[in-house]
Amino acid sequence: MDSELLAAASAAVEAVYRPGWHFVGAAVRGASGAVYTGVNLQAYVSRIAVCAEPIALGQSVMAADGPIMRAVAVYKPDAQLPPVVCSPCGMCREMLHDYGGEAVEVVVPGDAGPEVMTGRDLLPVKYVRDSR
Repeated sequence: MDSELLAAASAAVEAVYRPGWHFVGAAVRGASGAVYTGVNLQAYVSRIAVCAEPIALGQSVMAADGPIMRAVAVYKPDAQLPPVVCSPCGMCREMLHDYGGEAVEVVVPGDAGPEVMTGRDLLPVKYVRDSR
């Protein structure tokens, strides 16, 4: 587990938490070891909402700090409760794999608390444009 990454994701969502708007935080660790954060962006038209992971990934891309090494997302259920680790959605699994490869480590909820899985474990049959 990466306590610094978890703390960064939690701090990001705590800083801007707004029910129904900003309730997921994410953090990614770039190749340099630097940490980049983001929060989800909801919209009145829900299909244009953006998850927190791509926002954090965008920060690492802008810093030219790839490939990412590790990622975590947290969900804040309400103002009184602390954020908890959540699994990335399918689209975010694709993006994390795209920017970190099969070896990227992703923190996910487990039976005994947060655990780490690789991009390959989370996405065993990755989409590719050219299937040759």
